[in-house]
This record gives sequence, C-alpha cells and structure tokens, in this order.
Amino acid sequence: MRQAVNREALRVLVVDEDIIIRHFFARALRRHAEVYEASRVVEACALLEATTFDVVVSDEHLSDGSGRALMALVRVTQPGCRRALMSNADAGDAEGEGPEPSFPKVGGLARLVAWVRAAPGVSGGA
Repeated sequence: MRQAVNREALRVLVVDEDIIIRHFFARALRRHAEVYEASRVVEACALLEATTFDVVVSDEHLSDGSGRALMALVRVTQPGCRRALMSNADAGDAEGEGPEPSFPKVGGLARLVAWVRAAPGVSGGA
C-alpha cells in the first residue's frame, strides 16, 4: 500500500507480518522516504513487479516464504536496490555477514534509519 506522495524521496518497501513492527519501522522511515508496506512475500512480489524500489527491508521469517529468498529475488529483479533483513535475533553489526545487513527488530530502528538515510540520493542524509 502506498504511504506517501513525495516523488523526490527514496522508495522503501517494508515487509513484515507483524503489523505493529511493520508500522513502527514504516512510520520512522516515512520521514526520509516514500514507504510501501507488505505483510507477506506474495504482496511484496506484487509491489516489486509494479514499482521500482531504492530499499527493501524484510523480516527474515514470513509465513509464506523466506526473507532471504525475497532478497535474492530483489537482487535479480532490481539490482540497484539496497536490501536489509530484520530479525528477532540479536543482529550483529549492520555490515555483518551475508549479502544484506541485518538489523534487530528490537533496538535496531535507529541503526536501520541511519542506514537508509546514508543511501545515495537522500537529501539531508546522515
């Protein structure tokens, strides 16, 4: 679902089944980006077909698929898109192992927002 109309902002997709977590992250990111939300992989895939995103942030574990598999799809279909995973587990440094940085859902919001704001093209970025 489209959340803003600022055409100059980055387009960010937040994918998480937990509506509270999804809205919490989306609300914080909305100050810096045009934010779209999806609660499942199938919804995210439909949005990815219709819209070009600058950033996709997804929970690692979704009932209809894996956040890592979704990131692999994003890597192929939108190669310039930055990708990040959210996890209930305590994530390490945002520059940690794997092709995508991982941020904890609890306590990781500020780091995720800073990571998004550091993206090329963000005015007033970090």
